[in-house]
Amino acid sequence: MAYWSSLDGHRKVLFVLSFLICLAGMAVALWKGNWEFLYYGSTLVVIMLGVAWLDRVVSLPTGVLWLLFFWLILHLAGGMIAVPPSTVDTGMTNYTLYNVRLHPWLPRYDQCVHALGFFACTLAAWPALLHASRGHLRKHFGPLLACGLVGMGCGGVNEVIEFIATRIMPHTNVGGFENTGWDLVSNMVGCTLGMTLVAAAGREAPKGPSALSPG
Repeated sequence: MAYWSSLDGHRKVLFVLSFLICLAGMAVALWKGNWEFLYYGSTLVVIMLGVAWLDRVVSLPTGVLWLLFFWLILHLAGGMIAVPPSTVDTGMTNYTLYNVRLHPWLPRYDQCVHALGFFACTLAAWPALLHASRGHLRKHFGPLLACGLVGMGCGGVNEVIEFIATRIMPHTNVGGFENTGWDLVSNMVGCTLGMTLVAAAGREAPKGPSALSPG
């Protein structure tokens, strides 16, 4: 409760909206009998709680929280919005926004969402690493690489979540080995962009005792 009372208006709006949107998505999935998406919705709630905990510890930049919120909406939309079969990538049998590819040379919607999500994770990783180092990190190659690898690690956890879905449900929209490979490539693109942005504009380590301050 102390954490909630300490939040500014932007954060309260973001967390409340995220929670309500997740609940609404899970309710629709339950109504439609979409057990796969109900499973993913429950993992999103866990991720939201993790983001709230991280924000409590390090005070994430508001822009990063908005990016994560935008990713949440795109993720939910991708699995719930039905599309015409003609817009779906060749070979896909699940006609949802996730499988839309507007042109053969363009990435699929799913791949764009992966890149955005782990771009945001990489941006969130920098203040977390900064806090863990007691403010001693600088934006040199090693710390920046560690930041990107944290984002890639989050992407790896996402793939584990998807793999578990294939083990506990007979039919999923996960795809095969090639799909997983492109997911990882998309994650790496997002993480690399995140590292680049941190290098260009990420906050430097504060000096002195204030290095432990979440603000």
